Amino acid sequence: MVNWYAWPVALGGAVAVTFIVYRSQWKSVKALLRFLATFLVVFLLFNPSWNAEKNLQRKPVVFLFSDASQSAKKQSISVSKDVKQKITEKFGDDIELREFFFGAEVVEKVNDSIGFSTRLDKVIDFIKQEPIQPEASILISDGIANRGGSPLLNSVKSPIFSLGIGDPNTYPDASVSSISVNESVFKGNEFEVEAGIQTELLKGSKVLVDFFQKGRLQESISLVPQRDIDLQRVLFKGKGEIDGLNELQVKVRTINTSEKNTYNNIQKSVIDVVSQKKKIALLYQAVHPDLGAIRSALLGVQQYEPVESKNLSDLPNDVQMIIAFNIKSDSYNDLKKSKLPFWLFSDVPSQLTGETSISNRVTTGKNQAVTPEVNSDFELFFLETLPFSFKSVDCPLLKLNVPREKIQLFQQWNRVNTNLPLCFADDLEGRKLYFLGYGIWKWRIQELKQTNESKWFDKWVRGNVDWLSNQNLGAKNIEWSINKRDWILGEQRKFKFSLFDAALKKVENAKITCTLIDDLGKSQTIGLTTNLGVFTGVIRPNKGGRHIIKVRLNTAIQGVNQQEFTQVIDVDTVSLELQTSKANHQVLKDVSNQSLGGFYEPRNNGIDSILSQFVKRDLDKPRIEILQSRVFATDEVLFLYIIVLLFGVEWFLRKWEGKI
Repeated sequence: MVNWYAWPVALGGAVAVTFIVYRSQWKSVKALLRFLATFLVVFLLFNPSWNAEKNLQRKPVVFLFSDASQSAKKQSISVSKDVKQKITEKFGDDIELREFFFGAEVVEKVNDSIGFSTRLDKVIDFIKQEPIQPEASILISDGIANRGGSPLLNSVKSPIFSLGIGDPNTYPDASVSSISVNESVFKGNEFEVEAGIQTELLKGSKVLVDFFQKGRLQESISLVPQRDIDLQRVLFKGKGEIDGLNELQVKVRTINTSEKNTYNNIQKSVIDVVSQKKKIALLYQAVHPDLGAIRSALLGVQQYEPVESKNLSDLPNDVQMIIAFNIKSDSYNDLKKSKLPFWLFSDVPSQLTGETSISNRVTTGKNQAVTPEVNSDFELFFLETLPFSFKSVDCPLLKLNVPREKIQLFQQWNRVNTNLPLCFADDLEGRKLYFLGYGIWKWRIQELKQTNESKWFDKWVRGNVDWLSNQNLGAKNIEWSINKRDWILGEQRKFKFSLFDAALKKVENAKITCTLIDDLGKSQTIGLTTNLGVFTGVIRPNKGGRHIIKVRLNTAIQGVNQQEFTQVIDVDTVSLELQTSKANHQVLKDVSNQSLGGFYEPRNNGIDSILSQFVKRDLDKPRIEILQSRVFATDEVLFLYIIVLLFGVEWFLRKWEGKI
C-alpha cells in the first residue's frame, strides 16, 4: 500500500529527470533506462508495502496442568506420569506436550511454595494469555479451589479435559470454620471468643468444643447437630490475666465417631492483653443528655480513665483524646491547635467551615449516606443496624473501623436527611470525629427499652474512642494496622503501618527495609508501597509458627527515636488445603463443559478416553498456520539490485557511445 499521490509524483519526477538529461534522445534505450530507474527511486521514497503470506506447519500443542497443592499433589503427579507415557505411546513426537503445575500460581516446575492453596482461575487465565494457543488442555485436580475467583468467569477457545482425582464422597466431619475475637483486652477484663462450628453427617451425635488460652483448657461446650449439614455459633468467655500476646485455640471433638479429616478440628487466634490506662477527657460548658450517654458507655471499662473539665487548659498533659460538647468557637480553635484526637459534638456547623467541605455526591443507603473523599475502598468500614427495630428513632448504630482516609456520613433521622454530617478525619495533624447534631441519648434509651441493656450503643461509643485514642500509640513512633494476628498457612494478606515523629505527624518519605522472620530465624525481604505516609506490604507465609515483621529505618529520621520496629504474627500450621479433604468434581465438570471438553476419572480409563477424543476431533493432526506480514519495498534487496542494474546499463551505454 502507498499513498495515492506517490504514483503521479514518481511518474512526473521520472519524466522530468529523463527529459532534462535526454531532451534530444528521449526515444532511446538509455532514456527508458533512466526513466525506469528514476521512477523506482522516487517511488521507494514513499515506502510502499504489501501483504505477504507464509504457510507454516507445526505440531499440535497440548497443555498438561497438574494440581500441586497439598490435597492433590501426590496423586496428581502420579496420574500426570501416566498421561505423558500414554501420549508418547499413542502419538509419539506428533504432539508437543507442555507440562505445568498449579496451586496458588501456575509454574513450570513443581515447588512447595505454591502448595498451600489452590486457584483454578489461574489455569484459565494462563491459557488465555498464551501467545500460542493449545489445541487442548488436560487438567488433573481434585477440584478443591479455596482462593481466587471462579474459573467459570472466563472461557477459553480450546477444550479442557479434566481428570478428577481425590475422593468426592462426604464423611462424618466436625470442623472449626471460624474464630472471632478482639485484637486486645485490658488486663483483668473478660472478653468473648466466638467460634463457628460446622458439622456434616453428625446429626444427633454429640460434639464437644474446647476453648484454650495459653495452652490451658478454659471451657468445654457440648453440641448436638440437628441437621446433616449444620453450622452453629459458640461463645466462650476468656480473661486477660497475663500481659502480652495470649494464644487462643478452639478445638472440636466428636464422640464415638471417627473422622477422616482431623486437620480442620482446630483454629487459633491471639489477643493482646494490655495494662496501660487511657485518659479520656470530657470537655463541656454545659451538661447534656448526650454527655451522660457517652459517660455511661465509658464507665466500668477498666482501660479508660475519664477526666472532666470546662477549660482545655485545665486538662492533664497525658490525656489521649478529648470528647468536646458544644464548645465555643475560640475553644474549638484551641482544640484543633492541640493536635490531640478529638470527638466534637455540636449543632453549629458554621464552626467547622473548611473542615467538612467534602463532596456532595453521596450513595444513599436506607438510613445513612456515605461519601468517600479520597478512597472508595470500604474494606474495613461498614454500617451495622441493630438486630431489632427502633420505635421513635429509626437510625442505625455505627460499628467503627475507619480506614486511614477521610470519611463523611450524612445523618438521617426517621429517614429524613438532616444535612448534618458525622465526619471522620484522619490527617497529619490528628484524628477527628464530628457529630453535628444532638440526640444520641435516644439511641441508648431505645436499646435499653428493647433489651434491658445498651450493648450495641456502648460498643459503638467504645469503638469510636478506641480509634481516636489509638493515635497516641504513635508515641512509640509506629502504628500497625493488621486485621488479624493469626494467619492461615498459604493465605496472602496485607499489613499496613505508619511512622510518627515526636510531634505525632506521619513520616511520609522514610527509606525503610521490611523483612519477615520465621521461627527458625530465616528472613525474607518484603516489598512496600507507600501513600500519604501509610506503608503497605503483602505477606504469604509458606510455613507455620510464630513470625516477626521487622521494619528498619535505613537512614535516621529526626524525631523518631527507634531504628527498628517489630510486630508478631502467628501462622497456623494447618493450611487452607488441609481444611477440607472432600474433592469437588462438579467444578471440574463445569470447567470442561464450558470449554466443550469432558470430565473423566483416571480409574475408569479416563486417560484413554481423552486420547480417543483427540483422535476423534483431529486434535492430534498437524496445524497449518498462515502467517501474514507487511513487506516494505525498501526492505527488499531485489529492488535495489534492479535500480543499480538500470543505472549501470545506462552508464555503460553512454560510456560505449563516448558520452561520458
